[in-house]
Amino acid sequence: EIYSRLATLYSRFENDNLVIDYQLKAVQTDPAEIRHVLNLGGSLTSENQEYRLAIYYLNQVISKVPNHNFANWALGATYLELEQYQKAADCINLAFENEANLYVNGYGTNENDLRTIRGLAYHKLGKTALGIKDLKEALRINDKNSVANKYLGIVNDDLNDILDFQ
Repeated sequence: EIYSRLATLYSRFENDNLVIDYQLKAVQTDPAEIRHVLNLGGSLTSENQEYRLAIYYLNQVISKVPNHNFANWALGATYLELEQYQKAADCINLAFENEANLYVNGYGTNENDLRTIRGLAYHKLGKTALGIKDLKEALRINDKNSVANKYLGIVNDDLNDILDFQ
């Protein structure tokens, strides 16, 4: 537990290398504690963009708790970055099954929320109307969601490219 607490402390100082180091030590010390594995996987994807390694750790969480909404959310965000849109949408849809838990723990209005991730994934999968609906809902929930606005810009740009091509 001390390693986990040190990782949290260093995260407040935005020292990503020490965060990862102490999270890894927490996992090595207590590999059965799923929270440590989840924290490491989440940090690898969100702070360090070490997507393949993040997937490894997040899948360890999923292997123990298949519908773990935080792990599925992080996996969805990771797969979106890797342009694996179907996997991103599948993970996000699993995370939606217990969406309320994200809000209880304060992550529901995060700018890279479930709707924002799924919105772009759906668009890239050719389900643009569903994607736009998700992105607009994300903006209704948090009107300052810059990621949702960015993704709407991507959708708009993609649609304009299609129209220009025709």
